[in-house]
Amino acid sequence: MIRFAQDNDLEQLKNLWRIAFPEDTMDFIHFYFSEKNNPEHTLVQEYDGKIVSMMEMTPYKMTFFDKLVDVYYISGANTLPAFQGQGLMGNLIKQSFHIAYQKGYACAVLFPQNETTIKFYKQFDFEQVFEYQKYTPNIKPLSLPVETLTDKNLLEAYHFFNNQTLKRNFCIQKTIDDFRTIVQDCYLSNGTPFLLRKNNKIVAMAFCCLCKELIIKDILYNSIFDKEQLLSAIAHFYHTEKIQIIEPNCTPSENPSFSWGMLRVINCRQLADIYARHQPKASSFCFHDNFIAENNGYWGPKQNDVLSFKHSDFCDFLFKSQPQKPFMNLMLD
Repeated sequence: MIRFAQDNDLEQLKNLWRIAFPEDTMDFIHFYFSEKNNPEHTLVQEYDGKIVSMMEMTPYKMTFFDKLVDVYYISGANTLPAFQGQGLMGNLIKQSFHIAYQKGYACAVLFPQNETTIKFYKQFDFEQVFEYQKYTPNIKPLSLPVETLTDKNLLEAYHFFNNQTLKRNFCIQKTIDDFRTIVQDCYLSNGTPFLLRKNNKIVAMAFCCLCKELIIKDILYNSIFDKEQLLSAIAHFYHTEKIQIIEPNCTPSENPSFSWGMLRVINCRQLADIYARHQPKASSFCFHDNFIAENNGYWGPKQNDVLSFKHSDFCDFLFKSQPQKPFMNLMLD
């Protein structure tokens, strides 16, 4: 039986997580299930009264041209080893499609763990549309006043963060609660979120993670100069000149880009409506979706040229053809 989890399922969910993700510490698991997990968004499959498979459908907003559309983020997807290979996860994914369509979601998104996971999700028409660039900038450490993010400045920092991410098209947005969790996770992961001020106003922000190397998982700024000053301050703080940066692949760059996150369109017509308002010569579409029957059929004025799409091709058409590429980050991945 497939159902949403309940509060009394918590220990079973934690046990599944420990088995599926042994690299996660108990501190992180406790943090995740106390701060992020919501049983009302967790699909589970039972066998003889025991939960044997689970996946979370965490709701978010995403900028899509001038609109904020509802999306859900698939995380924690796993099945007990004894029940793997029976199609249980596929059943949960397909059930999530139908639930999401009825609730008005536009897309589903996720971060695959490896090539095997990518191949698995591709069979359900997920595509790698989120693009990133990772590079090591030339930095000269300078002693500049830099500020760490704490409870005292969290609300102010969130306003800056939110204003910056809203400027990014095709970007997963975060609520204040999401942001608070991101900050906690950053510290839990041996990292630090930094702020740079000018005239007592925040002008740049970065989320650092210190593992084998210093990585900035995202950096937001008002100007390139503000960005360079914050990087210099962080380099001075850590006594290093080598920092790896992950940023959205928004503009043409000499830095190599790579795809990571995956997306599946849930409601083709909803996105086609928004897309057409920004494309004066938009064609009519014919959709073919093997999993969501409601998507199948025609959209748009019949007198226009009709473009026929398999579902995965429509996903590429919407997102990969745009100058600014989709971006998703800081998802506790």
